[in-house]
Amino acid sequence: MEQVPEIGSLIVKLASRCNLDCDYCYIYHGHDQSWRDMPFRMNDSTQADLVDAIEYLYRHQNHPPLVAFHGGEPLLIGVTRFLSLVERILDRVPDARLTIQTNGTIFSPQLEEALRQFSQNLTFSISVDGFVTENDRHRLDLRGRSRYAQIEKTIVSARQAEVLDSILMVLDIKNAPEETFSFMKWAGAKSYNLILRDGDHEALPEGKTSVQSTEVGQWVLRFAGLYFQHKQAFRVQLLDDILGALLARQFHSEMQAHRRSKIDLTIETDGEIKLVDTLRVNAAGKDWAGGFKVSAAGLEDSLHSLEVGAHIAEEARYASECLSCTYFDLCGGGYLQHRWGGGSYKNPSVYCEDYKLLFRAVEGAAA
Repeated sequence: MEQVPEIGSLIVKLASRCNLDCDYCYIYHGHDQSWRDMPFRMNDSTQADLVDAIEYLYRHQNHPPLVAFHGGEPLLIGVTRFLSLVERILDRVPDARLTIQTNGTIFSPQLEEALRQFSQNLTFSISVDGFVTENDRHRLDLRGRSRYAQIEKTIVSARQAEVLDSILMVLDIKNAPEETFSFMKWAGAKSYNLILRDGDHEALPEGKTSVQSTEVGQWVLRFAGLYFQHKQAFRVQLLDDILGALLARQFHSEMQAHRRSKIDLTIETDGEIKLVDTLRVNAAGKDWAGGFKVSAAGLEDSLHSLEVGAHIAEEARYASECLSCTYFDLCGGGYLQHRWGGGSYKNPSVYCEDYKLLFRAVEGAAA
């Protein structure tokens, strides 16, 4: 009998537009331009269907999903409408796990108070790439202007209110690791998600001169030297995950990085269910999941669809180099969008050599 996957994360797009124009954004500067046909904001009817679907998942899944509010910029839906949606979800699902990923340009006393009130359920994360010089290298508004002053105010307000849970930073090797580390210490978030630039075998990420090069891995090693030098008041997910995986292997814990039994789905502003939208990095329409609309029945139909089944099968087709690699149990082949090339995902990640450099270095230091 075919095993139907559980949903790990439900990525909810409350707004299809953004008030920033980040030049590396795979939504607005990528192959897939379907955002142009989406409603600007998710309407009340679709929100009601979304609440029904979330309640259904929390009742029927063994491991309830994380509900992540994204966009565009999710707070373009309006702070009042956003908080109303959060309240409706928590009225029906008191133990719901929610998070919002915002660019930090929209913040208010009303939002701050709500983040305090819902702190057991709702986490707050800001996307920013560092201080003004580092951030404004890529993250300007639609008129090419800096919005860093407002983002800085949001960081300070959220930190003082003790609601700054996380900061997401896109790694750029042009930014000095020392500056990135200094920013993390200043900002005061509880954790940092340092993510790799998008790209694949057809179009390498900026910063990599070839699949075999290790510029990114070398940058991360320089940063790791700062991070691991002393115990920090914050965590950096990329490095902590690598160290944790290596320590688990050392103590013979079961490693299942390559056995993914969960799937992440995206809900568009019109309610359409799609695969994780980072697949748009590779080609237009790669996140197609059958065209089902959000509801309890829609989610079930999507999980049983040919499109989702084909996606799961494709994700599990690993390159022979991966299957024979000593670190395969740690990385599981890397992020799917980084494996695309030649019409298939059956390739090592474009960051494979960077990963191996990091694994060897951290493994040696932890020995």
